[in-house]
Amino acid sequence: QVVFVSEMSQENEETSTANNNNVEDSNHDVQVEAPATATHGRKHVYEELMKEKEFITKRMDAMHATLSKLDSDAKETETSINAAFDSLVSSAEQRKRRLLHDLETRVLASKAEALQHIESMTKYQRKLTEMEQTYLAFTNDDEKRVTDEKDILSMPQQFEHNAHASITYEPRRIDFSFDLKETETQLERFGHLSITRNDEAMYDSTRVPPFVDGDHDRLLTTVPIQKLYRWTLKSSNQDTTAPMYVWKSVAAAAEHTKCAIHFYQNLENYKIRMVGKTDGDSDALFMNQWVSPTALAEKEPLVWLWTALDADDPATVTRWCCRFHNHDVFNDFSSQ
Repeated sequence: QVVFVSEMSQENEETSTANNNNVEDSNHDVQVEAPATATHGRKHVYEELMKEKEFITKRMDAMHATLSKLDSDAKETETSINAAFDSLVSSAEQRKRRLLHDLETRVLASKAEALQHIESMTKYQRKLTEMEQTYLAFTNDDEKRVTDEKDILSMPQQFEHNAHASITYEPRRIDFSFDLKETETQLERFGHLSITRNDEAMYDSTRVPPFVDGDHDRLLTTVPIQKLYRWTLKSSNQDTTAPMYVWKSVAAAAEHTKCAIHFYQNLENYKIRMVGKTDGDSDALFMNQWVSPTALAEKEPLVWLWTALDADDPATVTRWCCRFHNHDVFNDFSSQ
């Protein structure tokens, strides 16, 4: 710039001198042309000035473009970084929720399994407690039980009817005489007396307890059944002159219901009775009778038939039949 100013000053001085010379020469009517070098120098300076200006403009445009591109690249990079971090955060949140859900599921499954084990162990513990109480009851009463069993096994030897009764035969007359005192003693000990013909069964008409008493009844065995029937008067024919009887279903096992006949021995009179109960309903008895003295009859395969006095109608002998699941249970019932 300093050089340019100096040149401009020099050119101005030269121009001024030339003008003065022209004025003087004009006074003498002499015409002199302006030096070509002066015009050429100004043009050269102007061209250089314009080139420099154009160069600076281009440089500034390039710098502005570079700054704009840098700003745009920075924004794009920022957007990419934010999107990447947002994706990472979202993925981490999803992973966190999935891990927490899996953990909760495993914990709940473990808790449910643990509760099942606890419940199973609790039931097993109660069963052990019941077995312990039963064992202690048998142990504490062992001496009495052995004595009672001996008495039961020796009943035929103890009850000698010839020692307490006599019979005499006369024409058209038979006399029976009893030692009442001894007979009453025997009745008090054994609890039942029946007078029957040889071809008649002796049904025990003694009152059957209406429920199972854990203190007086001892469970001997349990036999599962499929169906139980009772020979019963058909309700629609009760008023007719010719009553009709049918086999009425008393109990039937189902998919979620189990029925069984339980054999209990009374610890006071040592009689054995059959009690029919449904699994889960310990109070309701669909059959309750002393074991019948009549022999079992096979009505059809897997079906036993017998007659007995039941607690709900102690004055009427009723026929019963029961179907069992298989031959093993069928034979087990007959052996009882």
